[in-house]
Amino acid sequence: MLSYRYDHDDEGVLSTTQHAHSGATGLWQWVLWADGYLSESDVDCQFGAKTEAATKKWQTHFLGASQADGIVRNKTFGRASHYHALDLGGWGYGWDYSDGNLGRNVNDGRYSFRTKYTNRFVTAYYNSAANCR
Repeated sequence: MLSYRYDHDDEGVLSTTQHAHSGATGLWQWVLWADGYLSESDVDCQFGAKTEAATKKWQTHFLGASQADGIVRNKTFGRASHYHALDLGGWGYGWDYSDGNLGRNVNDGRYSFRTKYTNRFVTAYYNSAANCR
């Protein structure tokens, strides 16, 4: 089985103007929720002002104030994967929120997440927000 630990250093950009409505944005919001920067109901796959503010707070804590611009680039995703990497068992590897609401498919490498507000698991696509609300 391939190791997906520390694999987020090459991710795309998420912001109010780039991939602002996507499963990838939802995955980032899921991290913010799991870390206490957003509420679960805020995980809506839409990168708005609230997500931007929460991202700045997260970046200040994990990257330092000089890196807190509210835009999720490879450095932010990379830090999240370094801080939160863990084996999720048979489903795959991912961040250390192993409550059954986040996983990575070991066959295709795609991350998925769910909350009580999503229809089912949401795949973290950059150009789709299927199953998000």
